[in-house]
Amino acid sequence: MTSLYDFSRACDALLEFEELYNNTPNASHSVYSLEIQKDELKALWLKVKESFDTYSRSLSEDESGAAAMRSAKCRYQNCYAAYLTCAALMGETIHNLTFVQQTSSTVNPIPREVEQTP
Repeated sequence: MTSLYDFSRACDALLEFEELYNNTPNASHSVYSLEIQKDELKALWLKVKESFDTYSRSLSEDESGAAAMRSAKCRYQNCYAAYLTCAALMGETIHNLTFVQQTSSTVNPIPREVEQTP
């Protein structure tokens, strides 16, 4: 049952990551920290996918295997929804932070010296 254990741990890690991200105030984020978090989130999602595939191949085709597969698919879909939601929020936050940085850099532009002709 090690494949079930791996799948369960991968799901838990992704869902815990989402919870931690959702409980972090937006003011604590920077574009750079969000890029790192996006990479971590993607790695966690890839572990969920890989462990789900391994686990689903290990299930028997009898009734108990079918029930286990339904349960695993439900957990997989919950993780996918968490991944999408978290990735989208990160993307929006990066966009907003980038927009604010670009806007603030153009608010007080440095005047260019105008060449005067004699």
